[in-house]
Amino acid sequence: MKRARQRCLRFLLCVVLLAALPFLFLPFPSEPSDPDQVDALAPVEIVAEGFQEPTGVLIDPSGALFISDHKAGQVLKITGDKVERLLDHLKGPVGLAFDVEGRLLIVEEGNGQLLRLGEDSSLTVLAEGMKEPRWVGVAEDGTLYISAKGLRSRQDRKEEDEDEDDGEGQVILRLTPRGEIQIFVDGFEKVEGLVVHERTLFAAARGSRGQDEHGGVFEIPIQSDGTAGTISRLTREQIKDPVGLARDRLGGLYVSAEELELKKKATDVIGKLTSDGTLSCFASKLEKPRGLAFDISGNLYVADDRGDKKGRVIRFRAPRPPTLPFPSITNQDSPNLNGKTEANSRIDAFLNHSATPVTVSTQDGSFALPLNLKLNTQNSLDIFTTAHSGQGLASAPAELTIIHDNIAPLIVNLQPLSGSSSNNPRPQIRADFNDNLSGVDATKAEIRHRLHPLETSIRRSSYCLCLAIRSRWQLSLRFHDFHYRSHLAADHQSYSIRWICYYRRSSSDLGPVRRQLRHQPGFGENLSGQHRCYLSCQHYSLWLHPSTLEPFNAGFAYGVCLPLRSPRQHSLRHLYI
Repeated sequence: MKRARQRCLRFLLCVVLLAALPFLFLPFPSEPSDPDQVDALAPVEIVAEGFQEPTGVLIDPSGALFISDHKAGQVLKITGDKVERLLDHLKGPVGLAFDVEGRLLIVEEGNGQLLRLGEDSSLTVLAEGMKEPRWVGVAEDGTLYISAKGLRSRQDRKEEDEDEDDGEGQVILRLTPRGEIQIFVDGFEKVEGLVVHERTLFAAARGSRGQDEHGGVFEIPIQSDGTAGTISRLTREQIKDPVGLARDRLGGLYVSAEELELKKKATDVIGKLTSDGTLSCFASKLEKPRGLAFDISGNLYVADDRGDKKGRVIRFRAPRPPTLPFPSITNQDSPNLNGKTEANSRIDAFLNHSATPVTVSTQDGSFALPLNLKLNTQNSLDIFTTAHSGQGLASAPAELTIIHDNIAPLIVNLQPLSGSSSNNPRPQIRADFNDNLSGVDATKAEIRHRLHPLETSIRRSSYCLCLAIRSRWQLSLRFHDFHYRSHLAADHQSYSIRWICYYRRSSSDLGPVRRQLRHQPGFGENLSGQHRCYLSCQHYSLWLHPSTLEPFNAGFAYGVCLPLRSPRQHSLRHLYI
């Protein structure tokens, strides 16, 4: 009976242990870590903890976090509060990256392989036969660069590597999209993190072999034939055992290291290297910082190994993008762009994808950027905020599109034509508006007669107006095509025309007719050049001899410019109806 009970208890204990076994491999917090102990130029927060040895870190555009646990042999994905184990039973995963198609790449140090995780969770071996590969960088053309000790020979691949030197990469390998792997550059001492930007490869290494140099960040040009150019050192200060490397959108390089020697020594640090070669301490007093990565908002993530299942992932918060209440259309050639951001910040504005930004600094958070827009075209603008006067993190860009337009819009197909006469007491006036740059946002018509103006506004690119015209009214029509966006900038240039139409009474409505000449030359008077004669009457016909025999018909207050020939004599005759 006792034996049966013991067997039952053993069986239940095995069941409980087997049920709890999967949870032993997931990260869990053994002791809550305190982010306030970290000294940094940005707000600090713990994203996840409880890892055995977090090494590589990566963030996709959706914000999902990928972590390689070197000691546990796992690759994990964290989305919000959900923890998913993507890969297990790996031998020392280290570097993580996305290829040009967005698929996850994993460097497996223990097996000397580069793996790719497909969308269907299939695992593909892209490269093997490498000696202790560590980190991977991806170029725009799909070429992969891997830091490692070297390549194994065929004989070495059959034997176990007994090299006592642990994890000290000496070369950078190049893997082409066709699967060809070769040594890109060698001669390093413990090369670690890699970053590829355009035609340049950046590497963090302890130094160059054969030279008495300290650790730092190196720049390697990638030539057109795929070979390496001359290696140059970017850092003058000593960086002890650099590991992780990441690049922000403004070109700043962040490197994690054991020690950084500036004016005073800092340990367990993250250093920032600006494009002008200035190295500063961004964060210190970490445990053992390793992999680094940025998300699309500019936040920096670091895998920090505390040991004994206390590994964690820390996030440093980037500032928010600046706010800029500026209209999208302007006719100003060099406007000032006013905005707000965090105090003690640096503002970098890139106009039309220029390589050189317009840079200003602000103490109170307000700023004004002088811009030289391209005339009569669309301008793009990316504006970044960098905290702590340029030594902190850079924000995501504030993206603006500004259309410069100082060309007046076209008003065409105006009916009836200007200067024409009509006997319709309710004429219909039509017009079409066109603007190829900023478009037609609003139109305004002003109709004036002798008594009072009439105004109307529409929001369309064509115009049709019906009028009731009384006898002896002179009409003046103005069209305005304009954009109204903001009081901060002048409207794009309005365009107006003057359209005059005289109402002509029909002959059946005529009463007594009296001739009245406002500006009257004498009959039979010799005229030379051009002369404008204004006549006011109900209806009349006019001949000019001998230049023409055809009459001109006109309504009241009709003005006509008569072509006269000199020195011939001309006569003006009036025929009243």
